[in-house]
Amino acid sequence: MLFLFVILLLPVPCHAAPGASYIVTEASSGMVLCGENENIRLPMASTTKIMTALVVLEHTTGKERVEISRQSAAIEGSKMYLNAGETYTVDDLLCGLMLVSGNDAADALACFVAGSEEKFALLMDQKASEIGLDNTRFKNASGLDADGHFTTAFDLAKLTAVALQNEKFARIVRMKTCDVAGKTLVNHNKLLFRIDGCIGVKTGYTKKSGRCLVSAVQKDGVTLICVTLDCPDDWARHSSLYREQFERCKLEKVLDEKKVYLAQAIAGGPDIGCFNRTVYGVVTDGKKDIRYDILKPRFSYIGVKKGDVVGTLVVYNGETPVARAPLFADRDARAYERKRSLFKRLLAFLRRKQ
Repeated sequence: MLFLFVILLLPVPCHAAPGASYIVTEASSGMVLCGENENIRLPMASTTKIMTALVVLEHTTGKERVEISRQSAAIEGSKMYLNAGETYTVDDLLCGLMLVSGNDAADALACFVAGSEEKFALLMDQKASEIGLDNTRFKNASGLDADGHFTTAFDLAKLTAVALQNEKFARIVRMKTCDVAGKTLVNHNKLLFRIDGCIGVKTGYTKKSGRCLVSAVQKDGVTLICVTLDCPDDWARHSSLYREQFERCKLEKVLDEKKVYLAQAIAGGPDIGCFNRTVYGVVTDGKKDIRYDILKPRFSYIGVKKGDVVGTLVVYNGETPVARAPLFADRDARAYERKRSLFKRLLAFLRRKQ
């Protein structure tokens, strides 16, 4: 009932604030469902911590213990109220980072992983480049205002889709509460308490950035990501956008089981690669004009074994990508090459006999 109450709220225009932007995407394909000014570079406040958490998770196990420095304890802005000299596990600090937006946790984690926040920001930029965030740059791990620290709604949605693939990240950001060192941390993301199926992700605010919010909701097999930057009434805006876009989206079978051969030579050997399961994708507005394309390297080596991933099948509804699936080698290239070599020698022998 609470979910129904929230989604019936009237939409609140995000563009009431100058330079505001928003976007809604489908998580698995990256399909853009709607947006406005989604490629304008804007400050991101504490939504920065999505990248902070992802980089930390890729460089730690979570069990390491971190001693809190005076610098981290004294940092300005939102905190989980760490004290200098205390020690916490990385996992504890990640909970403080993502649930209560602790800038002290962000600084402590950044210094633990990279030695300084400046060096950690370089790791964040490196990860942004790997993901393909062309309009995102980081200067710190917390999201405090800084020249050259910016992103776009589009890039934040793309980053969030990647981050949610990390199981620990996904588990932390959907927590409503978490106990750390005898304290109960309550997630600042109100949508977790208001919308059924909400799975995160991160709030943010500074005077310069305005209210920033990244959220994700799962419903009937579909996961949508919503990003608003500089939106005064972001809770209501996200709720109304989810109501509108889930009405448009449906998970459907877009490709039946079939085998797809790659038109490429494997070190002079076979054309291999197969795809043997049904593909499901998100279809909008009931439209279905399905086609597929194959992404593959220019060549593969003879060491390819049966079961190795040798390409990617991309399924489109019209011009919109709605699903991606791996293509697997259906045979060993080396074994094929041996048979091919034996066959050539046999043919040569028979020709000489003629």
